[in-house]
Formats: sequence, C-alpha cells, structure tokens
Amino acid sequence: MKPIRSLALLLVVAGLAACSASGNADPEDTAPIPETAPTTDDGGPSETDVTTTPNTVAETTTTPEPPTETTTAVGPGGFLPAGLGTPVVGAPGVDTPGEIVELIENVWIFVPTEPDPSDANVVPPLPEDVEIITAYAEAQAAYHEQASMNPMPAEPSERVMASLADGGARLAVNIFAPKSAAGQHLDLKDGIVLRPVVIADPRSDTEAFIFDCQLDGTVFVNSDGSLADGQTPGVKEFPQIASIVKVGDEWIVERLTRDERACA
Repeated sequence: MKPIRSLALLLVVAGLAACSASGNADPEDTAPIPETAPTTDDGGPSETDVTTTPNTVAETTTTPEPPTETTTAVGPGGFLPAGLGTPVVGAPGVDTPGEIVELIENVWIFVPTEPDPSDANVVPPLPEDVEIITAYAEAQAAYHEQASMNPMPAEPSERVMASLADGGARLAVNIFAPKSAAGQHLDLKDGIVLRPVVIADPRSDTEAFIFDCQLDGTVFVNSDGSLADGQTPGVKEFPQIASIVKVGDEWIVERLTRDERACA
C-alpha cells in the first residue's frame, strides 16, 4: 500500500458521520471527504454503526495519492501529553517502534517513531501534529468510555460534550439513543488500537484531517453479553476519517466518519 500523508483533492463536507470502534457504528451523519470519493452515510461503530464499526468494508474507487512531503519522526515516547492515558509497552497488532498510550481500558493509541514499509497506515507524526492527535484521542476515549457503559446512557456525557464540536449531538442521535433503547453497549474485551495519521494536504492553521485505520476488536452486545444483530467478533481494520477544527486556541473534533480510504 502507498503511504497516506496527503490528498491532492480538496475535501468537501459531504455530511456528518460517526465515531470509531469496532462493533462500532459511525457516530456522525456524514463528514468531509474528497469530492469524488464515496463514503458511508451512517459513519458509525458496529458493523453497521458509528465509531468503529467492525468489519463491513464497502468498495471504494478512490484512494489517497502518495505523499508529497517527507515526514519527520518524533523521538521515542514523550509525544503524547502526560495525563492523556497510561503509557504501555505494547498493544494488540502493534509491532513497530513507537509510543503507545492506553486511553481507557482496552482502548489504545499508537504513535509510531518510524514508518512501516509494509503498512501505509503506520506513519510517524510531525511535531506540530501533537495537539491535533491529542484532541482526536480524547474524543475517541470519551466515546468509547460512554459506549461501553452497561446500560449505555442515551445522552452525551460531559466528557463527550467537551471533546466534540457539536457536543456529541450526532453521536446521541446515531449511537447513544438507539443503542440505549435497544439495551446494547460496546464490548471492549478484544480492544481497539487507534493509529491516526494527520493528512498534510489539505491542512491549515484552523482545520486538519486524520485518517485512522483502526485495529478494532470491539462489538456491540446485548445487556446479557450476547452479540447484537449484525456484529461479528474478531479484530478487523476499521476505516475512519476525522475532521479537526481549531476553536480559539484549542483543537476539537468536528466530525468522525467511516470512509474506506482510511485503510487504502
């Protein structure tokens, strides 16, 4: 696969979509994507849901172009800020040198310190990416924390509201409310590894995009622990694109959308 550090096409807002988690459903309705590339409408977790919907991969005809700039690897550890989570020495499916932080139990974020020639989804970040990746990590931690509660609250938690530009409104409509009504929640037992790559182009001082080909083993389950309809166990790649915007002096996640190009 070719590395995904830049896109030649300008992104446009195609709609709002979802979050990221395996059994995941995409939390939002639609999100910014290249003009000619297709994306799912539900954007969410579960095989047919929002954040990290495990396993259903749709056909896509557009793939990101090869990178047009050289990336600079950060030093070992110390890229992510203290307090984001617990630094650990390993995570499922990660065999490239880098920094790993467990955001909440069984939800990890991986920041490589060197590229993997065999995996275009393993790309070291630039030093200026730290605040963007941190905002993304916090939004993912907030979503997975609430989605894994049994019973799952129908309304966004304070943490979710603080980490998403819309206060978690789309997540509430597309994930929290319907899953709560169905008596379902996200099972994190097999975990999920976030592998965010900040796209170099398009990018500005107030807007950035992340491609994240997640290693997602989460599934939605019923209150008794049985698999929810449409869910398939096992770790799979879940493709998500996130739009991150700067409000005042801080970056915040605007949209999370399932998009197959994130794993192209």
